[in-house]
Amino acid sequence: QEADWVIDLGPGAGRHGGEIVAEGTPSEVKANPASLTGRFLSGVESIAIPDVRRAPVAVQLRATATRGAIIARGVAGLSLLIEQLHSKEISLCDVALASIRDLPDPEVTATLVAELAKAEPGLQTLLISALVDRAGSRVLGAVEAKAVAPSEEVRIVALEALGQIGRDSSLPLLLQAIRAPSGRESAAAFDSLARIAAPDTQAEILKTLPSVGPSLRVKLIAVIGERNAAGAAAELLRLALSADVDISKASLRALAVVSRPEDLPELTRMAVAMPDQERKTLAARALVTAAVKVPEAERRESAAEAMEEVEPLLKLATPPA
Repeated sequence: QEADWVIDLGPGAGRHGGEIVAEGTPSEVKANPASLTGRFLSGVESIAIPDVRRAPVAVQLRATATRGAIIARGVAGLSLLIEQLHSKEISLCDVALASIRDLPDPEVTATLVAELAKAEPGLQTLLISALVDRAGSRVLGAVEAKAVAPSEEVRIVALEALGQIGRDSSLPLLLQAIRAPSGRESAAAFDSLARIAAPDTQAEILKTLPSVGPSLRVKLIAVIGERNAAGAAAELLRLALSADVDISKASLRALAVVSRPEDLPELTRMAVAMPDQERKTLAARALVTAAVKVPEAERRESAAEAMEEVEPLLKLATPPA
């Protein structure tokens, strides 16, 4: 089914074959009535697979045979897959989950999304983890729905998944979840905000900063630094002057990652004027970051002068070799 090109030799086996009966894409071979391979690919013909689930053999052997049966049947094995997901035998449930990755058909995805909506919380967490490997808006919508599920465990797993598959539509959910009373839930949301590949992430975080308390603001500023969001440098420079010492320090730490050459004058002033030694050092580190980003060919005398002005602070900011 996944081949780029199929060649069917026949019409029989051995000395009864040797001729090219059909060739082409899997779809073309399926449509060729002369191709025995095509009839099996299309499901017109099949080989009966024995039911091994209740065979009098060791559980591990039954699990291996069940996995083979699920994969061999493909879409036709969906009912068997779902049955094993609900099995009380952990090895059979694990087999079903492992088999999901070998069944890329969209119909399998649709069935799993429908199952996620009605499964009990323990199975929901497992299904979410399995579904993150399958692209598509249907999966994303289902995972976003579980980010506000009644079960805390389901919410946490869904929030973690959004860090991998989330898009702009996921940002309001994550920015709401950082306010959760549960430390684990809030931590999962912050972690996903740092990882999510959504174009509007920086803008949405900056928009949210004024509406949250100081402790959450510090954590959001740290996320900006983790994302290396250079576009947030201007706002960080403003926040570095905050009367709240923790917010000021967090902003300076983030600037040590995201500061730009054009920030050199302001950082120079901060490195000199900050009211305590710790923030002077943090500002000097941000100044180093901005300075090294100036291309060698474009270095200006003003940048060199700025560096000389804070030379003593740079020695504090730069660890010894």
